[in-house]
Amino acid sequence: MPGLKAPSDYSREPPRHPSLVINSKEPFNAEPPRSALVLSYVTPVDLFYKRNHGPIPLVDDLDSYYVTIHGLIESPKKISMRDLWALPKYNATATLQCAGNRRTAMSKVRKVRGVGWDISAIGNGVLLNCWLTMLATCIMIHVTSIL
Repeated sequence: MPGLKAPSDYSREPPRHPSLVINSKEPFNAEPPRSALVLSYVTPVDLFYKRNHGPIPLVDDLDSYYVTIHGLIESPKKISMRDLWALPKYNATATLQCAGNRRTAMSKVRKVRGVGWDISAIGNGVLLNCWLTMLATCIMIHVTSIL
């Protein structure tokens, strides 16, 4: 994908907060200490849990990075980061939780496959969003056709 490099190893991973409890080094999976979750209603970004399935992709040229949308439209449409930034935005506060949260405790009752998580793979974040209807208009999807 233009503008995106997917490293073949983990040598260029970004720095992480030193208090994160590491559940897996490669791929990197970590959660904050329990005490960090009650310090603020909104979880600080550097203390948000980290869930990865491989190395972190590197975006070396944001201006050339895009996604292609196809399916319910007449012809595929490329959407760049610049296109997304141009759309009207709104903030939404949401709680995100890893599906494996508390997996370590569950495995004590019955063996459960996957990364072992304690209770802190959860966080409240303020997300910057674009309206789906605006994005649909941008790529010329008739919103009623997908509802």
